[in-house]
Amino acid sequence: MPRRSTLPVLKLLLVAACMTPLGGCLVVESTRTAPATPLSVLKVGSTSADAARLLGEPLRTWRPNDEVVYRLYPFKRPLKGDYAAAGGCILMDAITLGMFELLMPIDDKNNELHREQSVARVWISFDAKDHLLGVFAEMDVLPADGLPIRHAPAPEAHP
Repeated sequence: MPRRSTLPVLKLLLVAACMTPLGGCLVVESTRTAPATPLSVLKVGSTSADAARLLGEPLRTWRPNDEVVYRLYPFKRPLKGDYAAAGGCILMDAITLGMFELLMPIDDKNNELHREQSVARVWISFDAKDHLLGVFAEMDVLPADGLPIRHAPAPEAHP
């Protein structure tokens, strides 16, 4: 009986061993985090130049009166790691010996595993002297005076 050659099996194992180190890119992409734009840096009294330096140019401007101007700025929300997706990628890498990574490139913008940091918008009010008055969410009702609504302090308990 002729002896079977183990060469094709060794070649297959060699190819699989070479492909395995390619795996992991999607796992890294799935667990990637990015901080949000630090809006807390903007304080009452900051100027619109400070806001533009931090957030870029405003998308829109609205002037309800001569004393107040609102500017709409984009800012980046935090990007949190998706550990469930990373676990799925690890499982697929193990099952396919890394071939899953070649079939799912992370640079493809249509790929659901490619994650972009989302952008939100915020209104910032400035007075006539270009000093910051308040910061508002995009869908907030914007008061004509530009000042955020202050809640009255809780009444003190009397003994």
